[in-house]
Amino acid sequence: MTALEASDTVVLLDPMGQPVGTMGKAAAHQAPGHWHAAFSAMLVDDDGRMLLQRRAAGKYHFPGRWTNSCCSHPRPGESMVAAVRRRVPEELGLDIADLDLRLAGSFWYRAVDPDTGLVEQEYDHVVEVRGVDPAAVTPNPDEVDDLEWVTPMAARGRGAADPESVTPWLHHVLDMLARRADEDT
Repeated sequence: MTALEASDTVVLLDPMGQPVGTMGKAAAHQAPGHWHAAFSAMLVDDDGRMLLQRRAAGKYHFPGRWTNSCCSHPRPGESMVAAVRRRVPEELGLDIADLDLRLAGSFWYRAVDPDTGLVEQEYDHVVEVRGVDPAAVTPNPDEVDDLEWVTPMAARGRGAADPESVTPWLHHVLDMLARRADEDT
């Protein structure tokens, strides 16, 4: 779904990251913004390459920018893992039910889309999805304009070379994944 629909609901959070209620997604993203739960999933193939997507031109905020594989919000009462398992197939046409999902970390961030004025004010949980077969990814064109499998270094380079070409949260996602990789070694 590309339009920002008032019927979509996000989980509002207190400063400790605890749920305190719900709000329509459209209202939560209006200035000045409201803190809410989100996730950023990064799909990784067996060679360690990450799947970046360029957000579709019809996305309600930050359209046309490169970002992590899939971003969204958990529904009220839905775990982060369940939200990722629900949203990845909707956006990327890939069933990840049998794949390994690992939480790499979480971060708070706020960003204003300069083109729409919409506000991201999220406690974002970074989820790594390993063992993805690149040939099995079939993106929904309403969500994704382009895909690219890249090394972690190339992902960082994209944002460094042209910061306006990537979403403002991508560097945070890459930082979380790098820290997780360091802990695993």
